[in-house]
Amino acid sequence: MAEARDVRAAVDEVVARLDALEHEHRHKIPDRTVSVTITDHDLAWSGRFVGGHLIEVAEIEPDGARAANLRLRMDSDVLIDLLEDRIGFAQGWAKGQIRVDARLRDLLELRRFL
Repeated sequence: MAEARDVRAAVDEVVARLDALEHEHRHKIPDRTVSVTITDHDLAWSGRFVGGHLIEVAEIEPDGARAANLRLRMDSDVLIDLLEDRIGFAQGWAKGQIRVDARLRDLLELRRFL
């Protein structure tokens, strides 16, 4: 299990990587609210994709994550593995390491982005 400080640094890294995406990838990101819950630390973040940019990223209470259009749940080791390219998002999703909760339309749009 990764330390809570490592999880917070990983979330910052995800935001930085998304911010560095080129326009050709950025325009595929649908405008939606998103939350990520790290299950083994009882930590969660929320933000909004607007025009391909992730904005208003903030740590929240895990119960607040339910309000997002797109809800991701994983443990801290999976988040770190994603960032260190030891696992791909689709692979983690298929293996049940990443849980994605959203409407079917949002899932299809997410698939287009990935």
